[in-house]
Amino acid sequence: MRQELNALWLNEMVKPEIRNVSFLNADSRITMEIIQEDDGKKGRFTAVSGGVVAGEMTYVWAGDAKLIIDHTAVDPQFSGKGIGKQLLMQLVAFARTGGIKVLPLCPFAKSVFEKVKAIRDVLS
Repeated sequence: MRQELNALWLNEMVKPEIRNVSFLNADSRITMEIIQEDDGKKGRFTAVSGGVVAGEMTYVWAGDAKLIIDHTAVDPQFSGKGIGKQLLMQLVAFARTGGIKVLPLCPFAKSVFEKVKAIRDVLS
């Protein structure tokens, strides 16, 4: 399945998916786009707000049906606004859709999986 999706993406039949996400936090309303890019070996989810990269979560593939989250970073001006969690939720949605298992080596992602039982179904 992943190979088919990547082949389509690489042939430019399917572009990286852009999802508009809007959510509230205690301080303000944030509207952003979350963009997924994947080259078949590695990928990332990038959150962009007002033309500024707010955060990024990167992963590497470990076979056809497993990915490893290796890093999450959020721009300090967006710290504490839930950007990292939104990136993880988009990755979880992607994993569920493709029947992909996830191994969170990134300390942030690992801590969210420990706190949120509802997303543990994708864990490897």
